[in-house]
Amino acid sequence: MKKTLFVVFLLVVGLFPTLSAQIPEADSLKQRLAVLQQRHSLQDTIVISCLNEIAYSMRNNHHDSALIYAHEAYRRSQNARFVRGQASSLLTQGIVAIYEGHYNAALDLHLQCFDLFVSLNDSVQQGFVLNNIGYLYKAQGKYAIAKDYFVRSEALFRKRHYTPGLALVYGNLGDIALKVSTPQEALEMERKALALAQQENESYLAGVALYHIGTIFSATQQYDSAQHYQQRAVQLFLNDGNKSYAIRSLDNLSAICAAEGRFPEAFAYAERGHVLADSFRVSLELVLMKERLSALYERVGKPTEALRYFRETTSLRDSLSSQNIEQRMKVLDMMRSSEKTQKELLKSETEQKRLEWTRNSLIAGIVVSIALLLLAVHRYRYVARAEKELRSYHVVVMQQQAQLQESHTGLEQANKRLAGLNHEKDELLGIVAHDLKNPLTGIILASSGLHKEAERSPSIAASRVQTLTQRIGLSSERMMNIITKLLRSNVLEEGAVQLNVQPFDLTALVRSIADEHVPHALSKEITLHVETPSAPLYAYADADASAEVFENLLDNALKYSPHGKNIVVRLKRVEEKIQQEPVVGVSTHISPFIRLEVQDEGPGLSAEDKAKLFGKFARLSAQPTDGEQSIGLGLSIVKKLVESMHGRVWCESEFGKEHPMGATFFVELPAHPEKHDLHHTSPTYHATT
Repeated sequence: MKKTLFVVFLLVVGLFPTLSAQIPEADSLKQRLAVLQQRHSLQDTIVISCLNEIAYSMRNNHHDSALIYAHEAYRRSQNARFVRGQASSLLTQGIVAIYEGHYNAALDLHLQCFDLFVSLNDSVQQGFVLNNIGYLYKAQGKYAIAKDYFVRSEALFRKRHYTPGLALVYGNLGDIALKVSTPQEALEMERKALALAQQENESYLAGVALYHIGTIFSATQQYDSAQHYQQRAVQLFLNDGNKSYAIRSLDNLSAICAAEGRFPEAFAYAERGHVLADSFRVSLELVLMKERLSALYERVGKPTEALRYFRETTSLRDSLSSQNIEQRMKVLDMMRSSEKTQKELLKSETEQKRLEWTRNSLIAGIVVSIALLLLAVHRYRYVARAEKELRSYHVVVMQQQAQLQESHTGLEQANKRLAGLNHEKDELLGIVAHDLKNPLTGIILASSGLHKEAERSPSIAASRVQTLTQRIGLSSERMMNIITKLLRSNVLEEGAVQLNVQPFDLTALVRSIADEHVPHALSKEITLHVETPSAPLYAYADADASAEVFENLLDNALKYSPHGKNIVVRLKRVEEKIQQEPVVGVSTHISPFIRLEVQDEGPGLSAEDKAKLFGKFARLSAQPTDGEQSIGLGLSIVKKLVESMHGRVWCESEFGKEHPMGATFFVELPAHPEKHDLHHTSPTYHATT
């Protein structure tokens, strides 16, 4: 029966599509496994160890396949009471969980295998487990906890004089030092890691150390040194066949050249990485290189090419998501099929033993009366068991029906989400086609007029050239603004924005941005009032994101305000009381916020407008008063930025009255309590046009 189970497992694994493209190490181990299972029992430790080696070799690039082998190794290790086999299997499963972002599950798996390695008194493996836990916390941005685990891992490796482990730990400590802005400490750690890796001929660890050293020099703008180390890293990774890390180094080399304005070299590195990543077909590395090319084309002023690569990036991300879902579903189906087959075989074995027991009981009967009594008792038990199994079967059927209904509901919700995304895509295409058409037409007409006048007359009046080039410039700026907002909205949707939250003076920021918008207000004869306290107000947020929020709100107010009206900007500190319920009694504490108000005298907002005000591509009943452009993304960007800084934004407006009061937008950002006094200050600063 055990051999049958193993054959079924190999058939299931053989049919799984991701196993067709393995790394050479995994292929060699699988051939060795085929030989071992012919010579040894399926529960022998040598066979289990080979299964664990296959799983570990596939942990980086083939997660689902690695999990299949690791689960099988763990099941056999439990049956054989092979502790090291169980620990190795749990370690591989924990590493895969880290790579896939399942941090809670990864921590639980690592803690289990750590206890097993402690029972085996294997301090080297304990060091690797602690290093992985540190990497887990580092991936979550919990650098203090991560550093503690790396230091504990270093102590174990140092005690055993295990040089490769020390190189690994120093590399991770250097990465943490760079992330917490101590580049000198980071450089020292990475150089230690490089020296140890070269001492032990560990080319992979040496390549990683070179990669990190190059990253450190890039962060400190020492681009010559950064380029030197990244080029060495690329060579090592390519020699070892590690295309994934080689692509990352090529991406860094492209970024270094772009930072120094050497765009031909930047494009050369990016194209080289793109060709290398294209051999993976659909992969995260290919997405990375397409994003780099999109950014380079945007830097050199080629929005069409930038937008093309951006669209290819989006398409690749969708393909990756679909493949991941499909692969996980297939893995689950295979595991369920394997479990079902195992249960059926166990049930058959149990039934066979029961029949043998019944036959022996009948033969061993002494008298007919005792035999009849035993048969009667046996029949009674059989009927009771059958009734119990029937009830259990009905319960299982009901559970399956409930699961089917739940799956159906989830499918309907997914279809609704897909319909919404499809509608959003249609709106995006419509906006791009409509809103880009007008500025593009202006560019074509202006350039055509300039060309015709140049043909008619060898000398064109400077004023005429200036007028036509200004039109081309303004139309180009409008097109770039549309593309920038579309790209910005997509970045926010994917949650890829990294905010630098720290205390900053919001008063100075508001005054500066208000002064920048005075010319726009003057062009529409709008009076701009800015009321701020005399003392600085420190917000605990991202300064650049806060500036983008205020600029969008002020642009929106100027855009929808009629000529000759007023716009009022207010900035003040507010206190919000929050109730907390401890074990005994109720306590209250005050949470400070900085409130920014932007009030206009426009037509106001209807109830229907308010409902869709902060949505993407929102089209409101009110129209810009001077023909300004609006694609309906500004307020949705405002909402996402404010909420990502733990603030809130809303709007109050009166509509339908004879004399509407316009609309007032409110933004509240967390205040930094250490930067403020407890008393309030009255508004003293007024900037007017």
